[in-house]
Amino acid sequence: MTDVLAPSGGRLQDAELEAAIATVPAPASPHAVTADDDEATAWLRPRRLRSGRWVVASIIGAQAIASLRLRNSVFQDEALYIWAGHQITAHVQHGTPLYGNFSTYFSGSPGLYPVIASLVDSVWGVAGARALSLVWMVVATLCVHRITKRLFGVHAAAPAAAAFALSAPVLFIGHLATMDAMCVGLLALATYASVRAAEAPSVRWAGAVGALAVLAVLTKYAAALYVPTILVVLVVESRRHRDSWAAMRKLAAALAASSAVVGLVVAVFGTAILDGLRSTTVNRTVEVPATAWYLVSRALSLGGCFAAVALAGCFAVPRRQRALGALLFGTVFLAPAYHLYKGEPVSLAKHVGFGLFFAAPLVGLALVRLAGRAARLSGRRFAAAVAVGLVLVGTGLSQSVRLEREWPNSDRLVATLKSLVRPVSGRVLAEEDEVPRYRLRHLLQPWQWTDLHWFEYTTRGGAHLSGLDAYRAAIDDGYFDVIELRYGADAATAVAIRDDIAQAGGYQLVATLPFQTSYGSGAYSLWRRSTGSASVGRAGDAP
Repeated sequence: MTDVLAPSGGRLQDAELEAAIATVPAPASPHAVTADDDEATAWLRPRRLRSGRWVVASIIGAQAIASLRLRNSVFQDEALYIWAGHQITAHVQHGTPLYGNFSTYFSGSPGLYPVIASLVDSVWGVAGARALSLVWMVVATLCVHRITKRLFGVHAAAPAAAAFALSAPVLFIGHLATMDAMCVGLLALATYASVRAAEAPSVRWAGAVGALAVLAVLTKYAAALYVPTILVVLVVESRRHRDSWAAMRKLAAALAASSAVVGLVVAVFGTAILDGLRSTTVNRTVEVPATAWYLVSRALSLGGCFAAVALAGCFAVPRRQRALGALLFGTVFLAPAYHLYKGEPVSLAKHVGFGLFFAAPLVGLALVRLAGRAARLSGRRFAAAVAVGLVLVGTGLSQSVRLEREWPNSDRLVATLKSLVRPVSGRVLAEEDEVPRYRLRHLLQPWQWTDLHWFEYTTRGGAHLSGLDAYRAAIDDGYFDVIELRYGADAATAVAIRDDIAQAGGYQLVATLPFQTSYGSGAYSLWRRSTGSASVGRAGDAP
């Protein structure tokens, strides 16, 4: 029996001792929550959750408004992809012949995005196809938020998503009905899957990484630049959360899934896609060469501020994630490096946006570290973070407008052409025929269009000509009913054709339609073949 002195000086028996101990409160754990505390703070958790959702919704709303405010007419690439999608759909449904081997010059699989865009266009027009691109970019923004939250904490997630959503390339891509938005969205989903796979004990998410990455590459071949980054993220984060063996198992699962998807695609569609990848991306022929200085300056103007803030974020990355931070930052330079290697500026503005997705988590981390935590918020640090954020947003909004005005508005051109052409008969020579051919596809057949890229013509005497000689002979013979020139990328050929028109006679200048772009002013010039001049000779020659 145990004797214990009572406060009164007496002794307690065992039963009395146990009863006394039961009345003594247990020491409170530093993380314990009492009933009163739970009732007092329970309302904070759903409120915090609701406020986080409202922040994300506000970012998405701002992104949508900023993209939808861009209202230029149809871009050349938009018209080409949607028109090709209609051609492919008609070929599959009705056996209509295809005018052009799209796989040889499309920068993605012709049977993927173009077909999807054409189906949307059939119901909602080009506005619907553009809305689809905006949806894909919103998906990418949501992935930035989720990825940043998992990698660097909840505080950096919203700044990262906002900086990405309101950057110029992202707003521009979200306005275009091209394959770029779908490609970025799939890359974003693949990256999010890699982060989830690194945390998960199974390899299920790793299989999704491989499948999504292959779909992104099929959508646009340029996505192949970013697949190694996604796989390295999977390995690095898997080692951090698990171990090297888990990282290797998940990498093997991702590669197996990607190989299975590639094998399935090749079995169904053959090797035409692989040939297209080589001809349009790996061994791409440069059509519009540019100097290294121009390419560097353009890349810096579009993503320089973003990259600078991301570099600051690299120094804020925790020590155990330094390799991950360096990887994400280095990915920003993949697209500019590829364009420098090729010496070509085509699509540089869009490809810069691909790299900004990977740098966005670092930007969010930099902004939140610059501002400081709420408990020790410094007024000057907070003001500096706000100023950096405003610079990023202001630059993105202004540059997106400039990017959207780089091509002329073609609405008046299409309306004028519609009044000049004849359905099912007559031929049109257009410097850039993609837009009017798409807009007038219900009026004219594909064979009625000729552009300035390449032309072959057989004269009445049986001579087979190509290039400038072919254009000259066709104009002499009155082969074209309508000719349109604007002296753009094919200015040398356009000038030669203009001189041929003046020398041949038989054509009348019927309209000059001025336009304004971010590069300057210009004008569309339209000639119509004179009545009764089905066969014309050069001025001064016998007919």
